[in-house]
Amino acid sequence: SSAPAEPVYYKEWGGKLFRQGVLRDKQELQGLGRREKKELEALDREIPQDLAQDYYGRRALNQ
Repeated sequence: SSAPAEPVYYKEWGGKLFRQGVLRDKQELQGLGRREKKELEALDREIPQDLAQDYYGRRALNQ
């Protein structure tokens, strides 16, 4: 059995979704500086919510 294929949106949004996840994890563990907070807010506005929900849902299943 092969690994599941990357979702179609990943090529376009994968880097931003990954960075958003890094910042969210850091926010939870140690907090963010002002620049990082602004970056996370921008990513939250830019990334379509349905894609983020799918991405983080997949991530939760793979942990």
